Amino acid sequence: MAKKELVVSFDELNRVRLLNPKDFKDTETLAEECGHFVEKISTFTKTTQSLVDVLKAQSEKIEREKLLAIGQWNRIQSETELRKRRQQELQYLIAQKQAELQRLSDHHQSLVKVEAEQKAQIEKLAKQ
Repeated sequence: MAKKELVVSFDELNRVRLLNPKDFKDTETLAEECGHFVEKISTFTKTTQSLVDVLKAQSEKIEREKLLAIGQWNRIQSETELRKRRQQELQYLIAQKQAELQRLSDHHQSLVKVEAEQKAQIEKLAKQ
């Protein structure tokens, strides 16, 4: 490794410099570029943070909508089951009513038969 010589010089404002003017100028340029780089990184960080915030808000909105959709789906499923049960209950009631109607119709027919027999008996007794 080459050893650099220490050079004492004065700048345009008569300040003492230990670096040669070219190295000093390069150092100043590097410092300016570093400052610009830091500004760009800061801007990039702010931009990415705002993007992350927007994406986070969107993901929360999507998650809420997803939960609402799941809730609606569950409600539809329970409504479907409820309707099936209600339909079965109504079919059972219809079967009961039909059985009762049949029983009452049979009873009515037997009463009509008994009435006809009694009228026939009354007529027979009335003719005697």
